[in-house]
Amino acid sequence: MGKKHKKQNISGQASILFGLMSMTFMLLAVFVINTGMLVHAKINLQNAADLAAYAGAATQARQLNSISYLNYEMRRQYKKFLFRYYVVGNMAQAGFPNHQAGSDGFYSFSPSGGGTSGDSYNLPVVCVIFNGKDNYCKIRVLESLAQTDFGNNPLDPVMSAFAGQIQRLEEIRKKNCQSIGFTNRKLLELWIYNTDPTLENLLNQIQASNDPELLPTLKTIRSAAYGLGLLPANVLLNQRIATLKDYVNYPPQTGMTFSAAQTLQESSEDTAAPERPLQAFFSAFHTLGENLFVDNSIVMDELLPVAGNGANLLQLEVQKPEFNTYFVNFLKPNPGQVITAESDCTGFADSLLVKNIPLSVYKKPQVLTYYAVRLKAKAKILFSPFGDIDLKAYSAAQPFGSRIGPTDEQFVLSGIKPAGPDNPDTIDETAGIPNLPVLSAKEGSIEKGWRQSSVLSAFYQKFTESGGTQKTILGPEDMERAYAFAMAPNPWEKGKFNIINDLGEGTDQAHSKNGDYFNKFFGEGLYYALWAPIVPPGKSGEEANQVIIDMIDSFTSDPTLSQAVKATFENLLSQMRAGDQINQQSYHVARLNDPFRFKHGNTVLEIDLPNDIMMKNEGDVRTSWSDNDTETSARGRTGYSVKYISFQTLLQKQGVTTNGTDIWTNDLPLDAEAAQDLGGGDFIQH
Repeated sequence: MGKKHKKQNISGQASILFGLMSMTFMLLAVFVINTGMLVHAKINLQNAADLAAYAGAATQARQLNSISYLNYEMRRQYKKFLFRYYVVGNMAQAGFPNHQAGSDGFYSFSPSGGGTSGDSYNLPVVCVIFNGKDNYCKIRVLESLAQTDFGNNPLDPVMSAFAGQIQRLEEIRKKNCQSIGFTNRKLLELWIYNTDPTLENLLNQIQASNDPELLPTLKTIRSAAYGLGLLPANVLLNQRIATLKDYVNYPPQTGMTFSAAQTLQESSEDTAAPERPLQAFFSAFHTLGENLFVDNSIVMDELLPVAGNGANLLQLEVQKPEFNTYFVNFLKPNPGQVITAESDCTGFADSLLVKNIPLSVYKKPQVLTYYAVRLKAKAKILFSPFGDIDLKAYSAAQPFGSRIGPTDEQFVLSGIKPAGPDNPDTIDETAGIPNLPVLSAKEGSIEKGWRQSSVLSAFYQKFTESGGTQKTILGPEDMERAYAFAMAPNPWEKGKFNIINDLGEGTDQAHSKNGDYFNKFFGEGLYYALWAPIVPPGKSGEEANQVIIDMIDSFTSDPTLSQAVKATFENLLSQMRAGDQINQQSYHVARLNDPFRFKHGNTVLEIDLPNDIMMKNEGDVRTSWSDNDTETSARGRTGYSVKYISFQTLLQKQGVTTNGTDIWTNDLPLDAEAAQDLGGGDFIQH
């Protein structure tokens, strides 16, 4: 019989294969999970970088909007001065204003209202009166009484007494000749330089005065000059703009971690200054969360151009034109001539040169405002054999679409000279007279501005009108109401300024045609408050304010006037530093009024002027953003928005700046790491 073979046990062989396959599947699953987590981490990091870039650019947009609103307020203050100068200063002249409905042309600024060559000043001149029955502004020559011949009979006591009375009247006339010119000049100086808004100092002078003739004069001046003058109002606004510009140019932060951000936040005396990097970092940090990334590994670098001690993202040009203002002086025009008993007082346009007062700013187009960041973090990958993995992301964005103000501003009208043979040769006529265009830009020149009879007529009517009737006595409330009309937006400004407004406000259909529930600036008080310090917290107020005081010497060549303005300006700044509000403005907070409404007592009134003088259509007012013919832009867009931009655009300078011609000069800075990662802007290697 043959041998029986024992059957071999082959069970378990499949487990080897299963084990090998399980390991493969496990490794594949780990790979898929790791890859998924890595991709998820990378997407999250890129999203966080995008949010950081958007938050930083959004902060820049808000700061630029605030600058643009303050800039337009500077323009409004200039309009207030123009109203005072053209209307209040000239309304005592005969026939003011000489505009008839349907006619056009310039007001003659003439004492007689006729505008003949012998009596026309040919330009606005300040001449104010204190008694409607004694209007010397309508008289070009105040003739001497001393030239009258009363005979020469010493034995006639009646004629001798009469001659003595005439002599005393002549002394009064001579005194008035000098005081009239002094008063006109003093009011003009207050409109330009006054730093005492309540005119308390002037009131004290009134109360201390024992001169019965001076009392009504000073009271009238006080009523007509209440509020800050053009110089202090616009110097303070310009200083606020300078502070906001420094915020935009806050130094770029690199190596910014959570602890560094907290330190920066807690150590900054002015919390608004580092808003851009803090908003960007915390937007990224809180987006990443604590489960996928190691908190202390999250690092943000701002990639921004540097100039001096800060970033080079915004440069502003200040427009400070010179102009001549004029007032009526009743002196003999020949230089150096002294009034004698035989002198006639001849009215002429005496000049006061104004220079270096900031009237507007504009954004230098060669400097681009943008925001770029690099974000790095360690990702927690579950089965990574290499531990936490370093990841990196880049992103860039910029504020766009609006404007701060035009570069082609026209603040003065040149080539207009005082007319008449009696004008002195010493008047400087090269600086032109203050003016602004009012009518639409399509109608052209500054000649369509404040010299226009129709413009003066409209403002004069609103000044003197109350309840549909003309008033003969005008007080401070009438002044404030008139200022609101004078500072209203004009058609020429369409598309040139970022005008703060609530047009389209959804909660007030009486004030809105379309209703925009996302646009709301003004509350019940009709003012908008924004953080814009004259000098930022943390800086020496005295040292910084001294810079303002030192500037005053450049505003006037009159050392006496300069010294007086310095002293009162320093007192004004000290009051504001101590916490006092001046014209509802504090040292750190600016308040802007609604340009389309104002409060008269407890009543809210709409500002309404003829269409050729006032810009009313909300689509026109809100064209600071877009004038495309679409349903959205037809209603206008106000203010800067934000968009993402590519690094290729920044590095290769694709496109032009806001003026449509220049390429920006503040290049994106790249360190060695960024230069390698960004590949010169063609692609990103990370």
